[in-house]
Amino acid sequence: MSHQSKSSTPRFLTQTAPLSLGTVTGPHEQQAWQLLSLLFDGDDRPSVAREEFDQYRARCRKEKLSEFWKSLVYEDAQRHAKEAQTAEEKAIAFLSCNSVDDACHALLKGLDLRLSTIVAQIGGDEAMRQDMTSQIEEWRRMDVLSEMDEAVRTLYELIAGNCAQSEGKIGGGRENKALTFNICSHFKLDWRRAFGLRLWYGTKADEPIEMAVAQFADALQFGKEDVKPKPWFVEQELDMGWDDPEKDNREDLLWGILKLYASSRLELAANVEDILAPENVSGHPLNARLSFQLFQLFKSRQDDYREDTERIIGMPAVRNARGQPSSLLSSTASTTDRDDQADDPLIELGDKLTITYAASLHTPEHWTTAVWVYAHLSSPAMRSHCIRSLLTQFSNTYSLTDTDPTSKYLSSELLIPHTWMHAAAALQSKTEGDALRQAMHLIKADELEEAHEVLCRSVGPDSVISRDYDALRELMGGFFGTPTNSPTSERGRAGKRHIKEPVPGWNQGGQIYFDYIELIDLTGQCSTYRVDEELNQQIGALLAQLQRALEVVARDRWEGIGLEERAALAEIAGTVANLSSRNKASSRILNLPLTEDLWLKHSCELSTQYYRNVMASGK
Repeated sequence: MSHQSKSSTPRFLTQTAPLSLGTVTGPHEQQAWQLLSLLFDGDDRPSVAREEFDQYRARCRKEKLSEFWKSLVYEDAQRHAKEAQTAEEKAIAFLSCNSVDDACHALLKGLDLRLSTIVAQIGGDEAMRQDMTSQIEEWRRMDVLSEMDEAVRTLYELIAGNCAQSEGKIGGGRENKALTFNICSHFKLDWRRAFGLRLWYGTKADEPIEMAVAQFADALQFGKEDVKPKPWFVEQELDMGWDDPEKDNREDLLWGILKLYASSRLELAANVEDILAPENVSGHPLNARLSFQLFQLFKSRQDDYREDTERIIGMPAVRNARGQPSSLLSSTASTTDRDDQADDPLIELGDKLTITYAASLHTPEHWTTAVWVYAHLSSPAMRSHCIRSLLTQFSNTYSLTDTDPTSKYLSSELLIPHTWMHAAAALQSKTEGDALRQAMHLIKADELEEAHEVLCRSVGPDSVISRDYDALRELMGGFFGTPTNSPTSERGRAGKRHIKEPVPGWNQGGQIYFDYIELIDLTGQCSTYRVDEELNQQIGALLAQLQRALEVVARDRWEGIGLEERAALAEIAGTVANLSSRNKASSRILNLPLTEDLWLKHSCELSTQYYRNVMASGK
């Protein structure tokens, strides 16, 4: 069994499936995935001893890379060969895609038989390279280079394993001067063919891939190679939707992948923050999809302790003395906004790519994908804020029902908490003016204080004024987790109620509506034909409790509540006053928040009662 069957992280080849090769970017993205698979997916071990397989693994991988790289540059090389003016230039063009046979054939047609014979041995062993290097030095000493065509000189340099710079001669008279030139730029090779020369001729057959990468990197660093690995969109001068002030400093993603491969095997400078910067990968700082995908796959393999070391992608990150990322990506973000999570450059990079990619998905078609992307943020607080904001923004596109596919996907696949979804639905209900549904969602979102506020400011007053109590009954059960039509209560021997406050301020808020509904229910059970002492005792207890609560509201809160809530509380107070006065008028009735008519009515009743009491006492 190969190691891939054991690994929990995916093979890179599987990532090429959803690509659309008909787009401009599709083929280039596919090339990146193919290169990653070739370098990091490992090799399926054939039926040979492991020691033997490990001995030739690097060489097998280099041969696969050689075939892949030849397919990348073949069309450009063939086009170059057609445009070449001499047989030697044709040979260089064919060699730039590793077509040695075609190069020899072109030289034969040009009647350069000796050079054709030598080119057939290109990429030979160290002895041959040293012999050719010595021969070139001897030609330079004898002033022969000035008499040689530059294409011929280049072919000999390639045979010697020199793919960077052909050194000329500046002394010894004008007729003996020879030009020094960089091979690839002189013959207008792009960076892919420039690297291919190192892969095929600069390194020996038994040298690993990282040696070719190091050769090209050193040539770039020391100025012996001026064909920079520019991204394909910079080379083709495509409009990627923004004017990049640093486009000359961008590096191709394929070169970045090669550097990551080599940096884990030898000392080669590489910075994953630069390599995965959206400006390098896609050509636009806000197009971070591929950068995000690559980062997450790289990081998942790095964090997987079961992963084979051959499949782990190194993620070097360079920090300057101030602890800031020395990457092109960091120039697009403010360093003053760094928080605790920015201490780790990989966490900072992952969060930047996550936020950038997710922000581009805030559309009715793709917002659920944005939710999934936000789930990769390192900070729980950031994840919560971003996902809940997105749920709120698009809450009108789905419903919280078992049959709604979006709701099922969010809860079952993305494991979004139901409380978050109900909180978003509550805000949507508020915008639609449905206070009852808003309060119900707030209860299911465990936001009882907000639900209580909606109950007191809207649902309760609406129900009392309209005398439609069904909605209020439905809502009341949510605060105590009971579906009954009346508030849950436990009564002591004296008929006193013992209800734990579900939210602060409940006794002067929701409790009033609770008690009022129960009062309506109990008074509806009274009969004119018989007296129910227990029922009357319950009604009396409710009236006393409502009176105390309404007095507190009238004294402490009356000036700060809205008109609709005032009207509802006045309606409740009127009912309490009327029921209280049937048995025995009390001076405390006037402390209730009554309307002016009711206040005058009960004031007159109290005066009359007071006068009768005085007359009866004979005073």
